[in-house]
Amino acid sequence: MSDIQNHPPFQFSIRALFALTAWCAMVVRLFRLSPLLAIPLAIPSAMVLFEWYQVQNRRCWNLVAIAALLIYAVAIMMPDLGSSHNPPRRLLCKNNLAQIGNALREYHRVNGHFPPAYIAAGNGVPMHSWRVLLLPYLDHQAVYDQYRFDEPWNGPHNRQLSIEKLACYHCASEEGNRTDSSYLAVVGPQTAWPYDKSVSLTDIERGDGSGQTILLIEAAGSGINWLEPRDLDFDSLAIRAPGVQPPSIGSSHAGIYALLADGSVELIESNVALSRLKEAVKIGGERHGLFDQ
Repeated sequence: MSDIQNHPPFQFSIRALFALTAWCAMVVRLFRLSPLLAIPLAIPSAMVLFEWYQVQNRRCWNLVAIAALLIYAVAIMMPDLGSSHNPPRRLLCKNNLAQIGNALREYHRVNGHFPPAYIAAGNGVPMHSWRVLLLPYLDHQAVYDQYRFDEPWNGPHNRQLSIEKLACYHCASEEGNRTDSSYLAVVGPQTAWPYDKSVSLTDIERGDGSGQTILLIEAAGSGINWLEPRDLDFDSLAIRAPGVQPPSIGSSHAGIYALLADGSVELIESNVALSRLKEAVKIGGERHGLFDQ
């Protein structure tokens, strides 16, 4: 009678159970599957492998246990090793705002003030967005050089640039049109974006301070092309919710990122009160406490 007929059935010893756990962990990490999907795939393959080991040499279980320990250690470390190369989309979103913040501060260094929300025509109609003015400071000089300030943003020449997908203006967590801006200013006479006028850090420091004043905030699904000179209006400001028409404050991930005037990026809870947000976008608003340590 063959070895296959004589050997005892597979038994879940402590070593076998440990090896099976390590195998499942490796499958989850190597193939980046959810545990609910990986476990049904890993268990049958592991049982076949272990059964084969028992047929070949029962004594090799000691080696299997040692190998399982090494596999488990590698599987535990893999999330940390991989995270630097594949950061979560929410982290990419935060990095976008940090990059825009650096560009805004460089614009301020060169010009002595932040850009206006838009450049207006003689009749007051918005013509060019702050997002266009910031292009040279975001390593998009080539796009900036193609833009014509002698026609509106949606003129026959400029509208061709509206199809450009600038990753810095779109959150990676957000589905939909990649040419839309995920980060908007709140425009109003009391904010850091008083229409076609500019403010400086000195103006902001006289109010709540740069570490308490929001410059930009997430507005997922805004429907606003990055080229369009349109943002959130202070008077009609709203937080995204069923029945609320865009553009409104909100994100496609947990929490809402906001860029502060000091260049820092803060995560705000999605259920934040609108009244507190309105105070945070004002220069010299009432104490809101959103960013207190």
